Amino acid sequence: MQDVALEIEGLRVGYGHAEVLHVDYLAIRRNAVTALVGPVAAGKSTLVRHLVGLDALVPSSWSDGSIRLHRAAGPSAGTHASEPIQLIPQKARLYKRTLRENILANQPNDEVANARLEQLLAGFQASRHFMHCLDRDVGECSLAIHRAGLLFRALLDQPEVLLLDEPLSDVAMADEDWMLELLYELRGRLTVIMVSHNKNQVRRVADWVVFITGGMLVEVAPADRFFEQPASELAREFLLSGSAWPASRITHADVAEEDVVEPEPAPHAPPATDRELGFRWVIPGRLGGMHQPGLFGDLEGDLAAVEALGVDVLVTLTEAPLKLGDVDPGGIDIVWFPIDDMQAPDVEACRRVLADLDVEVQRGRNLVFHCRGGLGRTGLMLACFLIAHQGMSPELAIEHVRKVNPNYIQSQTQVNFVMAFGQDGTP
Repeated sequence: MQDVALEIEGLRVGYGHAEVLHVDYLAIRRNAVTALVGPVAAGKSTLVRHLVGLDALVPSSWSDGSIRLHRAAGPSAGTHASEPIQLIPQKARLYKRTLRENILANQPNDEVANARLEQLLAGFQASRHFMHCLDRDVGECSLAIHRAGLLFRALLDQPEVLLLDEPLSDVAMADEDWMLELLYELRGRLTVIMVSHNKNQVRRVADWVVFITGGMLVEVAPADRFFEQPASELAREFLLSGSAWPASRITHADVAEEDVVEPEPAPHAPPATDRELGFRWVIPGRLGGMHQPGLFGDLEGDLAAVEALGVDVLVTLTEAPLKLGDVDPGGIDIVWFPIDDMQAPDVEACRRVLADLDVEVQRGRNLVFHCRGGLGRTGLMLACFLIAHQGMSPELAIEHVRKVNPNYIQSQTQVNFVMAFGQDGTP
């Protein structure tokens, strides 16, 4: 197994009663770039998020099967990585400070880390495209340079496996060539799994291709063979049209009765399975976010589902409080802290409400924020909580909540508030 970094066997991932991904067996080659390709919503991002445990932050998620990480041999292998498998998610960016400061954010010794960074950059030809920006504020840098900074931050950590989810999404066309050059230079240095919808980009950088559609692994092949001689009809259709989906089911008329295999049931029956709550744990079992209870279902049923998840305190961020009427919230305490849609609160008021909520947290109670859609105001308050009570920098707090849900924190006004709160608004 020296040439295999990661093995996935019998993997099933689902939400509620629906299975969304099935992988019988997949071996990821060491120090190669493996691209996950397939139509939109085929299961590619589900796989990479599962590898770092992000799907488990959704209460209705379930999974079974095995994932085996085969660590590289050698004295320096994995010595710096706090997480052996790391993810740079979709839409990732930097927010403040210089590019150098952002790259070194996870490193304990600036002098030693600076020397390591300089040595690392010198080994990549593509670094010439952004070396001149190292000591500039990231607000002056292109999105491609943000992504390069995040990549080199991860490389300094020396993970066993690096996951890149659509690394060129929203990058300017003028920057695509050098970004692809940078990704190509990862070959032979690090085990990389890259999600991409762009077949031309995959052809330029990937050693191996894994084709996923309809939540199923269909084909694995060296990149050149996949594009020149795909083995499956679905892969050939995908290369021609960009879309290919397996038949939803095989009818009993198509096969002999003894060959009919009924799908296996979900291995667990998670709480809130039948409720659309938009719920995510940001700190598992302690801190979470969701959309407004009663938005898509009945309020009483939604609150009962939330209570079943172990939520003790529900913070309402909408302009008006929840209209409980005769609804009994059960054991949930509801706190109202109104914020206008797409806007940010007064910093002093935010400081006070977080101080009050800290009392509840210190008592061991679990805390969930919600606004209407469960994204903008909810993401803002989740990030501020992480700054105030987990000691995170504002940059890392935003990155953390956006790993959980890329749509958390919806407006630039809200981003600016979190950044300012991290500077002078901490209780």
